Amino acid sequence: MGRAAVDSNMVFIDSLPVPREHLIGDPGHGFEYILHGLNPERILVGVEALGIGWQALGRAVRYAREGVVFDRPIGQNQAIQHPLAENWMELQAGLLVCMEAARRYDAGKPCGALANTAKYLSAEAGYKAATQALMTYGGMGYAKEYHVERLLREAMIPRLGPSVHNSSSATSPRGCLTCRVHTDHLMTTKAIGQDRVRAEHLAGHCPASAV
Repeated sequence: MGRAAVDSNMVFIDSLPVPREHLIGDPGHGFEYILHGLNPERILVGVEALGIGWQALGRAVRYAREGVVFDRPIGQNQAIQHPLAENWMELQAGLLVCMEAARRYDAGKPCGALANTAKYLSAEAGYKAATQALMTYGGMGYAKEYHVERLLREAMIPRLGPSVHNSSSATSPRGCLTCRVHTDHLMTTKAIGQDRVRAEHLAGHCPASAV
């Protein structure tokens, strides 16, 4: 469906001898070790999903401004405005969770539940923004020349990897129920604002006033 920029293949390895000096860690603990790498991957995938969502939202906003039906832009209709505003809020929420998860990972603190949450919320927000972009374009959104159909195809990927969507929704609550809540989970308003400005500068997404 998508992911045309990356060549994906299956690799099969059967009965491959591994010398003891090449062994990493202790036998039987491989999954435990790989979890350390899955947390930053989930954060990364979450941010990728947000990038797709911001691109989709930006295109939808531009089309809502330029598309004229019955002598006025379609963006003047609340049925167009409200879903796009909701997309903006959800993308912002996903961004803040991704930044907090990344901050905890960089500080060497436990971040498993937050990384799962960041991936889940951001993937959901990106997918919904891409879907709404196609619906804003209407039938033209299905045409390849407008690119929103491609964004919708790509928005499926963060919901599938590195773990399927249902797995993330199951892991996050489990982490919340088994961990203690500390006040250092919370960022100061100033820190959130600084991270948000940096992220928005990198993403180059449309401002709130665009909707």
